[in-house]
Amino acid sequence: MPDRSDRPEPPVLRACAAVIRDEKILMVRHVYEGRSYWTLPSGRIDEGESPEAAAERELLEETGLTGQVVRLLFDEDFLDGLCRCFLLELTGSSEAVLGHDPEEAHLEVHQKMLQELAWQPLESFKNDSQVAQVILALKL
Repeated sequence: MPDRSDRPEPPVLRACAAVIRDEKILMVRHVYEGRSYWTLPSGRIDEGESPEAAAERELLEETGLTGQVVRLLFDEDFLDGLCRCFLLELTGSSEAVLGHDPEEAHLEVHQKMLQELAWQPLESFKNDSQVAQVILALKL
């Protein structure tokens, strides 16, 4: 078996936030290139920003909720790097509102990727790749 110790770790490029309440997980619906899909709040890590801070920022931007990282759940491949997913607990109001992506501020509402948010039942999304990894990491 080849020795992998001399290979550099892939960079962490994105961060995502998993927030669970009453056996439901907070997800956002994106529309991109004609495809609609549900995903965890996530986005690019800004220069000089930690993955943890990025997960907290993305949660706020996309859902209006403030949260604090509890722990790392998993890493998943993303382009030439990784997306690091964290479990967050809410620290403020628990009333989620559809947020925005600052990079899309110039676009009309119907052109934006972020279209909807909802507390989705874990059971209904157990076959979603991200939710399945959350369930596995938390042993739910």
